[in-house]
Amino acid sequence: MKKLSAAGRSCAPQQRYGAGNHLLLAGVVTAAIIGIAVGYYSAPAGKVKPSSPASSPSEPASRSDQLVTPSPGIARNIQQFALSRSDMSDNIEAPALTITESDEVVLAWATETGPEERKVMLATSIDGARTFNEPQAVITTGIHRSVAKMRGREITRKMRTLPHLGAAGDTLYLAWVDAGETRESVVLSLATSQDGGKTFSEPVAVHQNRDARPTFTSLHVSDDHTVVCSWLDNRNRVQQPFAAVRWPGQQEFEREQLVYAGRDEKGICPCCPTMAFASDDDIFVTFRGNEGGFRDMWTARMEPGSNEFAAPVAMVSPTWEFAGCPHDGPSVCETSRGLHVAWMDAHDGAERVYVGRPAGNEPPTAIGDTTDHATTLGHPHLVTHADILHLVWDQSLAATTSRPAEIGKGSGTDNSTKDVDSSESGEMRLKDGAHSHASHLNQPTGGRAIYYAKSHDGGQTFSEPVAVAPAEAHFQTRPRMCVSSTGTLVVSWMELTESDKSVVVATLGPTPSAVPVEVTHSGADE
Repeated sequence: MKKLSAAGRSCAPQQRYGAGNHLLLAGVVTAAIIGIAVGYYSAPAGKVKPSSPASSPSEPASRSDQLVTPSPGIARNIQQFALSRSDMSDNIEAPALTITESDEVVLAWATETGPEERKVMLATSIDGARTFNEPQAVITTGIHRSVAKMRGREITRKMRTLPHLGAAGDTLYLAWVDAGETRESVVLSLATSQDGGKTFSEPVAVHQNRDARPTFTSLHVSDDHTVVCSWLDNRNRVQQPFAAVRWPGQQEFEREQLVYAGRDEKGICPCCPTMAFASDDDIFVTFRGNEGGFRDMWTARMEPGSNEFAAPVAMVSPTWEFAGCPHDGPSVCETSRGLHVAWMDAHDGAERVYVGRPAGNEPPTAIGDTTDHATTLGHPHLVTHADILHLVWDQSLAATTSRPAEIGKGSGTDNSTKDVDSSESGEMRLKDGAHSHASHLNQPTGGRAIYYAKSHDGGQTFSEPVAVAPAEAHFQTRPRMCVSSTGTLVVSWMELTESDKSVVVATLGPTPSAVPVEVTHSGADE
C-alpha cells in the first residue's frame, strides 16, 4: 500500500451547522436524521489511496458572508469547517481531536466529496486553537454500500469512516475504517505521522481477521506509545466487542481478542460506540451491554501478560431496561483515583449523563438537574488534566413535546427478538421504525448545545453545567475535547442547521460571558 501524504492544502472555508428544534422536522434535515435513525452504515468501501488536493464537496454547503454570533457561552475563538450536503444525512460521524506534547492541536473529520468518495480532512493549530491551517485531505477512500433485508424490505447502508486521533510525544496516530470492494476488504487501519500530519506512514491493519468489518470503533494511545483499538463486528453473526493492542516498539498489532461474547454468546448492544483504554499494561474496553434487555455499561480488563479479557464488570446494577439501541457510547479517562467512565442512561425517563468508576463502591454521579425530565443529555466526552476531570456533552435547549414510550424506566420487557430488528451490521431499531434515541426530533423549540462541567474531587461532584456556544435552532452533537499542557481546553463538535452542516472547534473561556463571540468560517468555494 502506498504511503499516505498530506497532499494539497485545500479547504473549504466552512460554516456553522446546527439544528435541533422543529426545523429538524422539515426538509432534508428530517430525512437525514430519520435516515440515520433507521440504521448504521454496514457496507465495505474502496481502498485508501494516496491523497490528492482535496476537491470541493460535490454538494457544498451554501456560503455565508455573515458571522454567526451564538448566544452567551464560554467558547472563545470559534472556527467552523463546512461539510458537504451529503454529510447532512449522518449524525454518527464525529470529529477527532488530539494535542501533541508540543501543544499542537490536531483536528480531523470525514466528509463525502463525491458520490463514491469520502476523504478524511486534517487541520492543525500551533497557537492553542486560536487559528488553524487550511484543512488538507490525508486519506481518500471509496464508499461501499451493502443491502440488508429488514421486515421484507431492502435497506442500503454506507460504511462510515469514523476517524480517531491520538498522540504520544509528538507522534500523531490516526485510525479510520478503510473501505474496500468486499466485506473482507473493510479494514480498521492505523497510520502515524512525525511531522504534525504533513505526511503519514504506510497504514497497518488493526485486526488480522478480514471478515471483521469493524464498526463503532475507538482508539487510545498511552504516553508510552501503547496503542489499543476496540470495535464491534459481527463475524459471529451478532455484534460483539473486539480489541487489538500494539505494544511500544512494535510495527504490527497483536491478534485481536474477543472482549465479551455476550450472554449466551448473543452479543451486546449492537450500535453504541466502544471505548478502549491502556494503563500500565492493563487493557480496558468499556461497552454498552444487553444483559436481559438492560442497556447498561460494562468494562472488561486484560491483565499484563494475558492474551484474553476477563469477565466484564458492570458499571451499575441492572438499571436501564430498554428495547432499542441509543447510539451513545462511553468515554473513559484516568486520574490518581483510577479509571473514570462517563455515559448516557435513561432509566428514569430522560436521557442524562452519569460519571462513575468501574467496580466502584459509590454510585455514579448524575450530571445536571435530575428533576428536569424535559431536558435530555447525551454523548459525553471525559478527559483529565492535573487530576481534574473535564466533561462535555450535548444537551437539549428546550422541553420535548413528547417522548417515545420505550425511552427510560418502565420500557417493558426485552423485545430484541420480537419487536426489534437486528440487521447484518448490528443495527437495531424499534418495531414502528423510529430510532430509540430520537428525542431531539420532538423538540418544538431551542435546539441542542454543547455543555461543560468539571470535577476537582474525582467525579463525586461537578461544577454547575455551562453552555459552550449555544445557538437557537442549531443541533450541536458528539463533542470531543483535549487539554493543553497549560490547561487550555479545546472542544470540537458537529453542528447542523436546516441548511448546512459543519465541524466546529473552540477554546473555552474560564467563565460564562455575555459578550458575543466572533466566528471564523471556512468552507468550499461555490
